[in-house]
Amino acid sequence: MSSLEFKVNDYLKLKLEGLKTFIYVDGKKFRSCQIVILNIPTTGLYPLKEFESMDEILNFYEKNVIFQHEKEVKIISPIEEFWVHCSSIHVWAENNYNTAFLDSYLAFPLLKRLVKAGDFNAEIVFREEIAKRLSSKVPQVIRYLLLENYDDFLNQEDLIYAVLNIEEAIALEAVSKRINKRYNLVFNFDDLREKFFNIHRGMNELQDNQYYFSAYYGNLDELELILDKNCTCVPREISNFTKLRRLYLYINDLSDIIPEFDIQLESLSHLKIFCFGKVKIPKILHAFPNLELIEIYSDAPSQVIIDDTLLKKVIISRF
Repeated sequence: MSSLEFKVNDYLKLKLEGLKTFIYVDGKKFRSCQIVILNIPTTGLYPLKEFESMDEILNFYEKNVIFQHEKEVKIISPIEEFWVHCSSIHVWAENNYNTAFLDSYLAFPLLKRLVKAGDFNAEIVFREEIAKRLSSKVPQVIRYLLLENYDDFLNQEDLIYAVLNIEEAIALEAVSKRINKRYNLVFNFDDLREKFFNIHRGMNELQDNQYYFSAYYGNLDELELILDKNCTCVPREISNFTKLRRLYLYINDLSDIIPEFDIQLESLSHLKIFCFGKVKIPKILHAFPNLELIEIYSDAPSQVIIDDTLLKKVIISRF
């Protein structure tokens, strides 16, 4: 089969080599193209205008379309497939590398490579596209971007304002300043297993500058917080997190200082308290009226004093 070539712009071209289409960036082979075939029924078709990205289309139809048997699928020829890929990549490039026009699993690695190759237009939109897609409605795209560390290209302000509504973004910035920690995003707190030896911090990790939160549809969902001699009270701004579901609270060697909980957080259902050294836990249940589960851990359980009679039956586990 003869070779075909399509030039998208000075940095990007596609070539048909044998039976496969390959993407070239700055003259170097990047990867082969993969085609997705969806047999979408003409009846009951969900309006495409309801979707904001190719990821949402793929996610919806993968879940809802009944696929025909492989023998019933009309497979297009390699040449037809080549021109399909050329059209998709060309439209993407003509729309300022808008990642909504491509599957994110291709769009972001390709955009990253174009930036590395010196494509000025790609460099302009790269961080903006990361921020935009982190606020998307497709969970697997968010998880992909985080696992591949694309969030590292954003500063804390850009990241927070990308995934949270304005009120909660302002509140999280204030909390960050109060505890003198930088907040970074994780998909959910189960992913903390990849950050620490356990799913929570140990003594050696308490003073790390980077703490974590997760978000869901514009609201803060899970949060890490530390109380120590630099910050002995729970920041009042936390009351602005109206959907906060889980809180990891680290209390580090406050000795005779009693931490303050002058907040009201009705959304919180799960509280984990990690005590290091001598800690006195005051009455706190008034701050979390809808709490369903509380867990208390300590490196020295005998040095933890609980001042709340309703918590006295809670078993303090050693970690």
